[in-house]
This record gives sequence, structure tokens and C-alpha cells, in this order.
Amino acid sequence: MSSVVQPQITIGLPVYNGDPYLAAAIESILGQTYEDFIFVISDNGSTDGTSEVIRSFAKADRRIRHLHSSENRGAIWNFNRVFAECESPYFKWAASDDLLAPTCVERCYETLREAAPGTAVLAAPETRWIDADGEFLPDQDDPMNVIDATTRGRLRHVVRNVLWGNTVFGLMVSDALRRARPIGAYRSSDWVLLAELSLLGKLVVVPEPLFFRRDHEGRSLRANDTKLSYGQWMDPTIKKPQEELPRVFVELVKGIEWSPLSRTEKLSCQAAMTMEFVKRHARPRARLAFRTRLRGARERMRSRPSHAE
Repeated sequence: MSSVVQPQITIGLPVYNGDPYLAAAIESILGQTYEDFIFVISDNGSTDGTSEVIRSFAKADRRIRHLHSSENRGAIWNFNRVFAECESPYFKWAASDDLLAPTCVERCYETLREAAPGTAVLAAPETRWIDADGEFLPDQDDPMNVIDATTRGRLRHVVRNVLWGNTVFGLMVSDALRRARPIGAYRSSDWVLLAELSLLGKLVVVPEPLFFRRDHEGRSLRANDTKLSYGQWMDPTIKKPQEELPRVFVELVKGIEWSPLSRTEKLSCQAAMTMEFVKRHARPRARLAFRTRLRGARERMRSRPSHAE
């Protein structure tokens, strides 16, 4: 009697009306040098050609598992849905408009496997941004090599430095992701998830630009330019979105309480997180500096640089 060998990795791609870039995103995943994965694509009630694109690829590659929802239940529901399908030791989110270099999954997998057991929970490559045509934009990435030996130190690093959230698209240890809370339907919930993962282990950067994140007019932050529209992109049932930073702070507190740390470690992490959060956001000058940094980064992103080799 033969047994079915479970693939080591699940890649989950949530999508809603992703037709313009979906085929290229799928091709970049199917073209990975590491091939031992299940590829879950969840169509969240799309009204364009998304379903047809997925079906055409699924017919040709048995690794693809096509899920479909009859209605759009929001991006956050869909992100959590693809992870709920994961039965493998490692998991990676993907997006319908981004691209992976051929060795992206392989290098992240090697990095996690080479780490001492139980020390690293996520490995992510460096990010290059591309525009609608696939041309390189100015580099913008988070300094997310979170390798401090102490839980408190790792948490402080995330709270101090996270901005774009590119690291969320790295390869994760599935058990660690299950020990964190699901992504929430509020702005910057990816920051909170990375903070919770840092309480469980190291977030390691693979020092190679293997993830290409696309900035275009249909990207969620561009297409939803009000708090309400962005909130409803995350969850269509939202009637009144909450302010971003107060909600993030509350969720960071909850995440520390949720963690498996001792009471002493939780108190230490609460103090460290609060100090870093206040430094970065709470005082008017710090808040202004943060917004100026974010606005400047977005403006640089939209400029057209000379093409990188």
C-alpha cells in the first residue's frame, strides 16, 4: 500500500478581479526551481476573467487547487482562507500582481532549513518594486532582518522599522503562523502579524532581490483612496473604519497577551513595544516624520528611474 507524500510547502494566492497581472504571477510561481508545493488559488467572487485564467492553468498543472467564492467576502477573509487550506510544514502568501524570481522559494526554503531548529519562523528575500509594465522603480524595502536573540529585541525591531510589509510574502513555518492570530480586517494588520511572529522566532532576510512587488493604479492602496473604501476592500461589511494607529497599538497589546510567553516576558515586551511605538508615532513630531517618510517613499516609487540591470 503506497502512501501519498505531503508537499513541504503550500503557496496561497488570494485574488479578486486580478485578470491584468494574474497569468504572469501564476507563471512566476509555477516556474520555481523548487517544485514540491501545493498551489492554492482562491477566487473571491471575481467578475472579470480571473476564473478562466485560473482554470486554464489548473488544467495543465496538478499542483493547483482552485477555490471559488460566489461573492466577494473581502481581501482579509481570502488571505486567511488560503492559509486554512495549508497542511504542509511551510506556507507562503502570494499576490495576483507580483512576481517571483525562479529561485525565490528555493532560497527561502534553504534558509529556514539551515536555521537552528525552532529559531527562525520566516525567511523573506529582498524586494524590488516594479511598475505596471514590469520596469524597476526606486528601491523601497523594510529593514526586516529580525535576528535578535531576545524576544524583546525582535519585537522592538519590527515596531521600529516595519513600513511596507513586504516580509509578509516570505516563506513561513506553518505551525508558527497558526500560533499567531489571523490577519485582521484593519489597516496595517500585516505589521501586527509580523510583530506576533517575531515573538515566536527570527525573521530572516535572504540577501538576494527575488521578490518583485508591483505598484500600479489598481493596487489596493491606490484604488481605495479613502479610509472607508480601503476598509471595505478588506471587509465589505465594514461601515465605519477605525483610525489606523490606535487600532494597531491595541492589536499589538493583544498580540503580546496572546503569545505563549511567560508573564515576565510579556510585561517586558509590552514595555518595549510601547516605548518604540510612542517614539515612532505618538508624539506630533514623530508622527509627522513618519507620515513624511511614507509620503516621500511613495513619491519616489512613482518616479521613473533609469532601469536597473
